[in-house]
Amino acid sequence: MSFILDCGILGIIQILSSASVIAIGKPPGGPGIPELLIFQCEYPIWYRSFIDRLMPTIDDETKYEPQEFCSTIHWPDMNSTPWSQMSQRVDILQLTGITGYNNQFVLNDIEVGFLGRNFTNIIYLSIYNLPLKVTKNMFEGLNRLKVLDFIVKVDVFPVDTFSGLSQLVYFRFQDSLIHEISVAHFCNNSQLAFVQLRRNLLKTVNGKLLQSCSRSTLNSLDLGGNNFSTLTAGMFKDYNVNGVLEISNCSISGIQSDVFIGLENLLALDLSYNLITEIPNGTFSRMNNSIQGIFMSNNFVSMINIEGIFGGLENIINLDFSSNQINSTVGSFEILPNLFEIDFQVGDDIADAILKGIKESAVTIILLTDSFLKSRWGRFEFRQAHHHMMFSSHQKLVIIILEKSVLSQKLDLTLKSILYTKKYLQSWDNLFKEKLLHLVDSVSEHSETREDDALLIS
Repeated sequence: MSFILDCGILGIIQILSSASVIAIGKPPGGPGIPELLIFQCEYPIWYRSFIDRLMPTIDDETKYEPQEFCSTIHWPDMNSTPWSQMSQRVDILQLTGITGYNNQFVLNDIEVGFLGRNFTNIIYLSIYNLPLKVTKNMFEGLNRLKVLDFIVKVDVFPVDTFSGLSQLVYFRFQDSLIHEISVAHFCNNSQLAFVQLRRNLLKTVNGKLLQSCSRSTLNSLDLGGNNFSTLTAGMFKDYNVNGVLEISNCSISGIQSDVFIGLENLLALDLSYNLITEIPNGTFSRMNNSIQGIFMSNNFVSMINIEGIFGGLENIINLDFSSNQINSTVGSFEILPNLFEIDFQVGDDIADAILKGIKESAVTIILLTDSFLKSRWGRFEFRQAHHHMMFSSHQKLVIIILEKSVLSQKLDLTLKSILYTKKYLQSWDNLFKEKLLHLVDSVSEHSETREDDALLIS
């Protein structure tokens, strides 16, 4: 038996089709020419399979080589709109900005809800790399929309942004600047099953419900790659997730024992690639009757109290704690009658691993965030990298500041002196990409390292 089987038909759809639903490659455009790339399809109902009617998909091959019922429009014009060139019956629509496309007429139309007023048949909408501001009217009128793929660098969502999307099944929003989102944003999306909020700047998914809310039952909630430092008690209590919760690669260093209140029906939990050192007893007890897979590889857990942590998890099938620092366990896994697969590989000592990595690297890149400064291992890594750089002419140190708040933090003297000399990169710098590429080139094996490079610490 697998936890996938309990996810229902939409769970199977997600697993089978996620690659085609999610994958967005950058379409080919003219070299250096800003343009809006429009991909549109107008499928007759008889053409769609049963699964595609539930959650429509489109694959990259079709996008780049349009087949029957589909077409592509390239729109470089900055002073007019392309809407008259599109089919009024379009049901799959992808809008992609290329090379800094910034047509204010087009952007304003999208922001005020032009798509929903004029293309009411859309069931799959993808908006990628356009400098938009999200308004509460943006998706108004898209009453048939089932899949929304929104990859835009915005920093705020009005709470009623999605209120009119009553048929929405799948929502992906990633690589943005947003810091907070809550279940209140999805109050009126009773069909919503899959939410993917990867690689944003989210620090919380909390939110007090100030109104009655017809919440959906989520099959999957993916929060990987965000900026949670600690999972707090009741953090997910307003989310009804009965499938998979993924919180991997989020710099999580601590878990409070009651963090999973409200997730009594969760089947799989992924906390891999974090900074967790300790798991309080009873952490997973809220999910005693449901949880079948717990994945915590690549953390820093050193001790496992089997009965205290896993006692009562009678349905657990898979435990993955590989690449941790486990040196002792208390109790026996025989208390878990259905456990089928377990991985408790003992890893190298973390300090030794950091030292080895620094010694074997030509360049150490430090990504400065508030979480990094609070981490004892982060501070240790910086000190060791700086020490080796001082005594080796071949090793370099690159510092990238990801969060502006770092500059106002209390810093140790070495780091403070480096920042004082301006030898660092800022992620919000308009020339960040160019400066980073310059640094990469300056230390590559195909070019000589420049000793006077203004951004390299040597």
